[in-house]
Amino acid sequence: MTWTVQDIDEAAQKVLAEMGIDHKYDGPNIEFCMYQTCGQPRCLVGHILARLGVDMSQLGKYEGRNIIWTANELKLDIESEAVCFLDDMQVGQDFNATWGDALETARRMRDTDEKLWDKPIF
Repeated sequence: MTWTVQDIDEAAQKVLAEMGIDHKYDGPNIEFCMYQTCGQPRCLVGHILARLGVDMSQLGKYEGRNIIWTANELKLDIESEAVCFLDDMQVGQDFNATWGDALETARRMRDTDEKLWDKPIF
């Protein structure tokens, strides 16, 4: 099954229901957020991908890389718009936004007239 923006949004909502909308990344690295630590999801995107069934040990090989690059390397079955949606959340989180704000920002970016989704993904 190819993941869509709706699939990512639904997984993000489940993560926020568990972690809280005001949760912020609290991992060990301050230069960039880590997808996982010791096989457990750490950042927002890591939590979303874990909910979708991505193996955290595989994801851990791509620490420090953005989700656009990582999705391509992992050969995830995901629409390019959904990757951009994840990327928008990842950027928000990396700038210290709460996870709820990161999701809301990604939703707003998706609905703008700017053609953000036209950037080449793969």
